[in-house]
Amino acid sequence: MRSLSATSTTSERIPPHNLEAEQSVLGSLLLGAGDAVFGTLEASDFYRPTHAAIFEAAKRLYIAESPIDHVSLADELERSNKLEQVGGKVYLLDITQVVPTASGAERYAAIVKRTSRLRALIKVAGSALESAYAGEDNALDGAMSGMLSLQDTGKTSARRLSEVTAERIDAYSDPLPTVMLPGSGQRLHFGDVVAIGGWEGSGKTAFAAIQALDIWRVKHKCLLLSYEMTAAEIVDRFISRAVGMPSDYAWDGLTQDEMSTYRKACSSLLADSNLTIKECAGMVPSQLFATIKAFAASGGKIAVLDYIQIARDQSRDERPAIDSLMVMLQQVCKSTGVLLLALSQYARHEGEPKLSNLRGSGAIGHAVANAGLMWAPEGKDPKTERDAQTVIKEKLRKQGFMVIGEDPRIVVRLDWAKARHSAKTREYYVFDGSKMTFTPLERERT
Repeated sequence: MRSLSATSTTSERIPPHNLEAEQSVLGSLLLGAGDAVFGTLEASDFYRPTHAAIFEAAKRLYIAESPIDHVSLADELERSNKLEQVGGKVYLLDITQVVPTASGAERYAAIVKRTSRLRALIKVAGSALESAYAGEDNALDGAMSGMLSLQDTGKTSARRLSEVTAERIDAYSDPLPTVMLPGSGQRLHFGDVVAIGGWEGSGKTAFAAIQALDIWRVKHKCLLLSYEMTAAEIVDRFISRAVGMPSDYAWDGLTQDEMSTYRKACSSLLADSNLTIKECAGMVPSQLFATIKAFAASGGKIAVLDYIQIARDQSRDERPAIDSLMVMLQQVCKSTGVLLLALSQYARHEGEPKLSNLRGSGAIGHAVANAGLMWAPEGKDPKTERDAQTVIKEKLRKQGFMVIGEDPRIVVRLDWAKARHSAKTREYYVFDGSKMTFTPLERERT
């Protein structure tokens, strides 16, 4: 029987590509069109490997908030020993001359994306032909699987149940790639989006950003995306946690001895290279997606977004609903393996907030793997007209929790839903806002 490889009939044919469009995309990046490009393309979408290398270098500058110009890009390529490989500084100048107009960046990126998908189609079809000519029994199934994968993202493939089951059983011999939320019983999976909502001042940032990242950064590369606070305001909170003193104390000025004490207490912060803080005021959703992807490409594992509503409200070119934005974020995290904690401002109303109402405040939708709601009783208890914190502490003490009524720290309740392999759960903490610490409340042993 005559054997004919699919590639033998197509090897002389050049796959679809548009080098001029690729050059125009790269040239647009040098003219400040990063927002329009990084949310659409990946390095793998470029036909010419040297163009992919330039794109990757530009993305690293983008995530670092460095200017993407000829000098910075050439330096970044030289650091990775790829400057000469891509054609040197002369080629970087040449691609700028190719761009008709930087305003067409989205159109150029769309052309590059289209040719990338066509090449993916050719690859899938070629593989199906080879299987068919070889007489493989699963040729038809393989072809259908490949075609279905192109309808999705052009990168993922439809998988047989038996194949995935075998992989999963083998994977059970090793610990699953998860982390525990510090002080909580919640196991969080990489590649998931976890939403934590709460009223203003309930301690979301202190719990999920300051305390959690302070612990996770020891082993994992982390990113804090802040739409509300500056890097200085955030670091003040990390320092307060390390020193055990409110930041107001330092603002009055420190003596030399006190400075020495602060530096010693903050030694781990001063030596840290695992946690990056990015101020995101004005960042549009496409930039947010590109930032997370670039973070993952650099080895990043955990990101905290503080907070999700501003990611939408400050958008200059698009205003997706929170539910839609969360779905897109989940897609980005699934494809990159980044664990994202998205903090959400919960709309205030009368009475205790409930997890069932969290979606109603435009916070999470159905896109998240875990959803938490934080609540710190404040003011007067509506039933007794007594101090709300005193009432909840007495109530918890009767239930066997080790809480002291005179403790000046506030009690915070954290409800969880959609936790993997478990029902809804409720946890209690005492929160010291001046020291940025959350301590879980435990029941007395009987």
